[in-house]
Amino acid sequence: MMLIALPPLDAYRADTAAAPDATTPEDGEWLTIATLVARAAALPAGARASTLRTIASMSGSTGHDDRATVITLAVEMATAMEDAARFHMAYGTLSSVLTLLPADDALGRGRVVAQQGRIARQLGEHGVAKERYEAAEAAAQECLVDVVAASELRARAWVGYGLLAHFRGNLPEARSWFRKVLDAPGSPREQQQVAHTQLMIAGVSARDFDLAAVHAWAAYEASDDELRSGSLANLAQVFLEAGHARIALRIFGALLLRAHVPRNELPILGGAAVAAARGLTADRAVPLIERFANRIQTLMASTQLPYAHVIALADMSDAYGAVGAGQAATKMRAQALALSERYGFHEISHRLRDAEIAPPLTRVTTFAAAAPIAEAVQSFEATEEVELALQAA
Repeated sequence: MMLIALPPLDAYRADTAAAPDATTPEDGEWLTIATLVARAAALPAGARASTLRTIASMSGSTGHDDRATVITLAVEMATAMEDAARFHMAYGTLSSVLTLLPADDALGRGRVVAQQGRIARQLGEHGVAKERYEAAEAAAQECLVDVVAASELRARAWVGYGLLAHFRGNLPEARSWFRKVLDAPGSPREQQQVAHTQLMIAGVSARDFDLAAVHAWAAYEASDDELRSGSLANLAQVFLEAGHARIALRIFGALLLRAHVPRNELPILGGAAVAAARGLTADRAVPLIERFANRIQTLMASTQLPYAHVIALADMSDAYGAVGAGQAATKMRAQALALSERYGFHEISHRLRDAEIAPPLTRVTTFAAAAPIAEAVQSFEATEEVELALQAA
């Protein structure tokens, strides 16, 4: 069925249908504001002032441009909903935002429809995602007098096309779109970061770890503060897959010093566990793995980040398997699979069902283009327990 914008309460029910007990502390606030934003959007433009003022007051900001305040609040809230797998709520809230936006705000509208495309893609609604990305590209044509805005919206659309092509398995087309983003003058850093990251993934898939590391480092250099940790984690993952587990562990250990947001910390902990399992002797690796596993469980108990939970659990399964703890590995994988199926992460569920307990990697890639990168990250300072483990190794 075609994805449509649902009323807030219906959207919430759709998002929680598979896991009705998986509520978050923010759900009530999101529902309240989303309902008010939807109500404002349903009113004639001239009758919205009172509702907009009420919503703006809830954000602590009044006396300025209430509509702009509400739009900013709603977009930020939709992004938080998306992180918490409240995809229908996020999509519907953004539809309300489109109604509230000025008709001549092509940049604002383009950003919103591009985000809707991203949400639709995560829901598996690829036809809707493509239409939304096309709408973002069309909005770029309305920004021709603003070259910077037009470049941003085109890059957002092209990244979306590339991700859809990658999902279809058309890797050459996907790489073409991502290179187009990098070659286009004026592509924003955020889209460059995504393009480099996707080309890194393509490099890993082709077992070209030298190229993958170069793109991972470029993604790190293109990232703003919020994304830098994720880009470094990707770089660590490349080193890990290339057989340089101790370098990967050092990067993950450095990231743990600065990981203060659960959404970022969860994948770092999982990656660090796998790196420890592959790069250290079992007597050194197991205490680290246990420490990371306990921290993951603590974070899972206090957050609603199902995708990050699944990835962290899957990594812990691999880590336990690599040190020969088959029972613990099987338990972690079962927990990851149950959570993945509960939230409809079909691609991850398929991988988890087909996975076998993986032995430690023994092949080590010799880097050429990425050799300076490997040398640079060796100077990173890691957490005390990781430093001690690496020194002992």
